[in-house]
Amino acid sequence: MPQFQGDGKRHDSHDMGLMAPPADSNRPGGVLRVLGIDPGLADVGWGLIDWRERDRRASLVDYGVIRTPAGAPLPRRLDLIYTGLTQLIERTRPAVAAVEELFFAKNVKTAMVVAHGRAACLLATAREGLELAEYTPLQIKQALTGHGRAAKLQVQLMVRAVLGLAEVPRPDHAADALAAALCHAHSLGMNEKVARARAATGADGNPLEDPRKLLLASMRHSRGRRR
Repeated sequence: MPQFQGDGKRHDSHDMGLMAPPADSNRPGGVLRVLGIDPGLADVGWGLIDWRERDRRASLVDYGVIRTPAGAPLPRRLDLIYTGLTQLIERTRPAVAAVEELFFAKNVKTAMVVAHGRAACLLATAREGLELAEYTPLQIKQALTGHGRAAKLQVQLMVRAVLGLAEVPRPDHAADALAAALCHAHSLGMNEKVARARAATGADGNPLEDPRKLLLASMRHSRGRRR
């Protein structure tokens, strides 16, 4: 289970109300601003967190959705998504964007529709020079709940708990975006562990076995001891 902490503050959701932009994306004290994005065509969820690696604490900055009218032509809707997300990035200055990957096992038509919106999101992050991280729904669930098959409500409740909120963020798209941002924050700690393991050597001076296998074995061993 990831070790997250929140700031305990209540933040209200709205469509495009943004907080004052920071002076610099590289914040003092090793704080990283992460923009989570839940892509779509009708609604694009977004959520901003500040992650302090030193004490592994996440604090909520803001969250909301970018909406497009259902009757508008596709090019107009994509332009609204791109423009809205670009303005958000310019005003809040995140350093990295964490975007949920598409996963539609059966409904190809729905996947195609959402893919259009996702492309507009990726273009906006690329044009603004953001580092991009992509995560599957399974990876996000695993990071927040410890279970890749967790229900949506379980993930939302973890988002609320991690960020110290009084209520689950609404709408759902915003909560999903915050989950993606928190997933990225969790992955940073894992990447550091892998890097340290890669640099380690055995007593004979030879590299140890695959560090990812070692990490997985360690996690399984810890879970077994807790049981």
